[in-house]
Amino acid sequence: FIEKAIHPVVDESIGQEIKNMRTIFGKSLAASQSLKAGTRLRLEHLESKKPAGMGVASSHYEKVIGRKLKRDLSVSQFITEEDFQDDS
Repeated sequence: FIEKAIHPVVDESIGQEIKNMRTIFGKSLAASQSLKAGTRLRLEHLESKKPAGMGVASSHYEKVIGRKLKRDLSVSQFITEEDFQDDS
């Protein structure tokens, strides 16, 4: 019993299942409206959409507020780090 408590057996497939569930149930940031290059993002420009991993994680929305877009985005298009100007 003590040996199992000190060195628990971890089923690797469970870790992969959790990772897959995070992707399925997680969310990424997307444009809530059509946006032109040069727009400084505000909260009302953002929406959160499934799945995770398609761009900036929704939990990081504060990091994109105030940053300038370097290209046009259409409604519901996922937002990636490559969409921002370097000098933002």
